[in-house]
Amino acid sequence: MELRASLSKIEEMKERIEEFESVLQNCEIQIEYLETNESRQRKSPMANAEEGENDEPLYPPSFTPLHGQTQVEVHPCKSSVTIRP
Repeated sequence: MELRASLSKIEEMKERIEEFESVLQNCEIQIEYLETNESRQRKSPMANAEEGENDEPLYPPSFTPLHGQTQVEVHPCKSSVTIRP
């Protein structure tokens, strides 16, 4: 019985290690992305100042925030209008 309990704990620990490795990988990807952007900004801080909005994504495509909330698409409220002749 003790052996099964120990085996169960080992399996739980393996799962946690996999989760931590995934989190670590996401953090490494985010750090790499931020360092790349930082070095680009140091080279030419005013390069995109006249272009307005930056079309680059906030995070690299492979980055997945762990506890972030998904963004819900919001539609503007429209009032109904009746036009009578």
